[in-house]
Amino acid sequence: MIDNYNKRGGNKINKKLNTVVTKINLYDNMNDFVSECNVNRWKILQVLPIKGENDKNIKDILISETEFDEYVNRHKIIHGNIIVPENNRIMEDSYLMIDPSGNLYQNSNQEYKSCANLINNNLNDALQKINFDYNKFIERKGIYTENLLKGQQ
Repeated sequence: MIDNYNKRGGNKINKKLNTVVTKINLYDNMNDFVSECNVNRWKILQVLPIKGENDKNIKDILISETEFDEYVNRHKIIHGNIIVPENNRIMEDSYLMIDPSGNLYQNSNQEYKSCANLINNNLNDALQKINFDYNKFIERKGIYTENLLKGQQ
């Protein structure tokens, strides 16, 4: 449906696929599925333990960074130009999230840390209260445009 819309011209809808890699799907071959989805960007994420969220049940599905890299490299052969890999190191301190109550939080040291309510504080003040790592954000291609989707920098 999105592909039909995009063929008509005008504003284009870009499609992104997220895959969290765990022990359960570590050896899956996603190449055909990703090709069929015709996505512009495929984020492959290493399963990330978060204290108080998933830490009680995650031990059996954690993977090493080496295992994660092997998964990514197996798929880069066909889909390298759209893959954006994110291991646990790059994800920590490089995401900003807002909960339904307007609280700004991030994942840091394997736990979610809230820093400020954006209803009562401005964003610049809130950002001063956390360790947001802009360089990691850029490294994980947190900003992406049409040019980046085409593999250009």
